[in-house]
Amino acid sequence: MRVLGIDAGATKTECLLADGNGNILAKGRGSGANFQLYDEDEIEFVLENLTMRVLAGHGGMVDALCLGIAGAGRERDHRAMRRILNRLGRARENIVTHDALIALVAGAKERFGVVLIVGTGAAVYGVNRKGESARAGGWGPLLGDEGSGYWMGLRALQSIVRADDGRAQPTLLKGAVLEQLRIPDSESLVHRVYQELAREEIAALAPLVQQAADHGDEAAQTIIDDAVREFTRAVESVIGRLGLAGENFRLVLSGGLWKAVPVIHQDFEKLAKKIAPWVSVHRLAVEPARGAVQLAIEHVSSTAV
Repeated sequence: MRVLGIDAGATKTECLLADGNGNILAKGRGSGANFQLYDEDEIEFVLENLTMRVLAGHGGMVDALCLGIAGAGRERDHRAMRRILNRLGRARENIVTHDALIALVAGAKERFGVVLIVGTGAAVYGVNRKGESARAGGWGPLLGDEGSGYWMGLRALQSIVRADDGRAQPTLLKGAVLEQLRIPDSESLVHRVYQELAREEIAALAPLVQQAADHGDEAAQTIIDDAVREFTRAVESVIGRLGLAGENFRLVLSGGLWKAVPVIHQDFEKLAKKIAPWVSVHRLAVEPARGAVQLAIEHVSSTAV
């Protein structure tokens, strides 16, 4: 048995080729593949090239391919993703699910608990012991994604122009952001932000927020505090709907922001334990794509005659 497990995110897409025991035979990384940011042809191009590279030297078709992608719960996006995978023809069977599920499977073997994904975007997903699920966030940069890398980067940019206007106190973020973007002054932000900066480049400003906060910057600390509160509200919503507040369960932290802005982990964990005292909070130690691998293996095993 050979399977492909894919985690398609806003900024990057990871693909793993594994055998029936979950041993990784090959891996690869490509650019983002997300329906909020790219059209169907662009996503197909990313997946076609990525899977071709991962399968090079390992034969052609695999037994199953499982892909986790934001928006898979929406029927329109789900159908589009299945069309893409069918056209690629990499697997005898294709499974499309959302990115939060594969992260939960990768981080909680019991398939029970909550996952908080925070990267360029942000979303929470949980499953209780009855198999009931709930989610919060994941609405994209215009409708939501509060606390995400993009949200923090955008808040940093807004803090700079507010300070320049005299609507807020001066902030250390100004010098750090201008230096990273290689521009001479705040006026130059207008062209860069509206004409040139990609979403992931704004998200890449998030680590500067912690650096400024570490030096006592009030604006930066406010951004961090607000991000932690947004995570807490989203997680509290999922925990409440699933009746998990009094349970012992695992809360998995997935996504690049936990490494880029590590201070939020400790602050968030304190608040999470106030909501659910018996929760254990863990950073995901493996690629979320390993959850997709596991789901693909289980699907093949369950359908074998």
